[in-house]
Amino acid sequence: MSFRNAALALLLSSSAAVAQDTDVATKYITFNDVDADATQVARKMYGRFYRMVEAERVWLEEPTESYDQMVVRLGDNRKCDPNCGVVALYYIEPDAMWLEVWRGLGDAVGIGDVGMDGIRSIHADDGRVWKWFSTSYSPQVLGDVYESRVAKEDEKRAAYGVLNARSAPPEGVEPPEFLAFDVDLKSGDETVITARSLYYCGNGPCPLIVLDGDNKAIANFRTYAEDFALEPDRDEEGYRLIELSIDDGIGVYSVGSGERVKTIGLMPVLEAGREKPL
Repeated sequence: MSFRNAALALLLSSSAAVAQDTDVATKYITFNDVDADATQVARKMYGRFYRMVEAERVWLEEPTESYDQMVVRLGDNRKCDPNCGVVALYYIEPDAMWLEVWRGLGDAVGIGDVGMDGIRSIHADDGRVWKWFSTSYSPQVLGDVYESRVAKEDEKRAAYGVLNARSAPPEGVEPPEFLAFDVDLKSGDETVITARSLYYCGNGPCPLIVLDGDNKAIANFRTYAEDFALEPDRDEEGYRLIELSIDDGIGVYSVGSGERVKTIGLMPVLEAGREKPL
């Protein structure tokens, strides 16, 4: 689905699950090659909010006649003190409207691969990747990512104990596909187990179970992707926070309490210049 349908996001809300995969920035916009015409257009929208407005034209979608796209750096001064922000804009010609499809802090931005919907990903200055899904940019997990291995039998038994705590699956149900990840959450010997199957996942999120060094379950979550990431920040019990894909973006969870402590939501699509974005 193209940006031409993104104007619907001004009227409709949409939540979607996205899977994280490898995505490399193919171009970095550092605003060393500012486009004068694009900057003039951007200043009309953002000049009342910021002293510095600089724009470069980019192709977030494959080149299409008459549909303009740009990224704009915004700041109170050219030194970006205390900081600058970047917004990505797309022009909807039938509606004569500039849409602000992404915004983030920083003085540069990366443009990545073309996704399934034909829209390029955006790499924020903090390293987080945002991918277009349906009608908005969706955040991907950011932090230490671990390689999977085949789960051991004792790890599977521990995971089954969590999965079947309430009731055993009906006879004939295929066992889930278990993957194990050796992680350092607190003591360095923890394991994350993911389970994928139609029975346990259905059309929703799949189980993700955290085991300690003795293969005792210490947390149980659900996520839409096998990918997860560990943040450097820790919860009150000393466990590193874990990022998971959820309905409305990325959920940051405490392993100690099992509670969600933060949400990194889907990027709202707004009419550009209506309000100060950052």
